[in-house]
Amino acid sequence: GNLKYSLGKKWTWSAGGRLSLYSINAAFDTTTFAYPVAGTSNTHQAINGTLGIVFNPNTSFQTYFNASSGFRAPNIDDIGKVFDSEPGLVVVPNTRLKPEYAYNGEIGFVWAVKGKVKLDGAVYYTYLQNAIVRANYLFGGQDSILYEGTMSVVQAMQNVADAYVYGFQTGIEWTISKGLSLRSTLNY
Repeated sequence: GNLKYSLGKKWTWSAGGRLSLYSINAAFDTTTFAYPVAGTSNTHQAINGTLGIVFNPNTSFQTYFNASSGFRAPNIDDIGKVFDSEPGLVVVPNTRLKPEYAYNGEIGFVWAVKGKVKLDGAVYYTYLQNAIVRANYLFGGQDSILYEGTMSVVQAMQNVADAYVYGFQTGIEWTISKGLSLRSTLNY
């Protein structure tokens, strides 16, 4: 669900929410690859939301703030697929994988100067909980196994830690004439 509401001519706020549910039930064919688990099930849920506020003090300037949360459930490849991504490396299923959650914040502005130049900028921050990444793994207590005739390092998708993404972006756009403009951006 989403809601957008204007508070007079200068303020607008928006809010949204979502309930996500997922469930995976998988049976593994252990005749092709001697995986020690015959099947798995994985069920999780999350409530996510967003909140945004926009302030327009006049027709040429706008500032905003957004906060949101996100959810990524492990998919069937993450928890149930065996594959070799390169020679000497095999990725095995991880049936204990949990979803990852993201919490985001952003504040920014847009400023139009005399209809010819537009400046914009924003800073943002994301906190990622239970980040899912591919990393070295033990399979049957071993860090390497013989896979399709090659000794291969074992890896799996895992919830390794928390992660942080942050930075800023800024831009300028100069309208030289109708249909011709120059734009430059900087992101870090």
